[in-house]
Amino acid sequence: MGMVAARDLWTVDMLDALPDDGQRYELIDGVVHVTPAPSDVLLAIEIESPGNPLYDYHTKRELYLTHGVPEYWVVNADARVVSRWRNLDDPGEVFSERMAWHPPGLSAPLVLELPAVFEDALG
Repeated sequence: MGMVAARDLWTVDMLDALPDDGQRYELIDGVVHVTPAPSDVLLAIEIESPGNPLYDYHTKRELYLTHGVPEYWVVNADARVVSRWRNLDDPGEVFSERMAWHPPGLSAPLVLELPAVFEDALG
């Protein structure tokens, strides 16, 4: 269960200034929520951070893949592409049309038609 931090009316700058202590912080309507890391992560997806994309493409990628997450995706909404890595040695793939995700246990892959996904989300 997540806990609400004791301070309200946080800003993105304040959230970004927090130390990288392994906790998961989320800012929702000016309130910081601290949630425990999930115990069974099949996939981590990040939206590219406009202020610090290197953090998403390098630091977070290494963190997730080192700790056993089997796939890591970064969504670039401006370019309407998704980048995917499956391990630390993977040079990565960039998808603009269609991508499939097939985790163990699913009989068929989830296929994403990216132009339609971006159109639905962004117009």
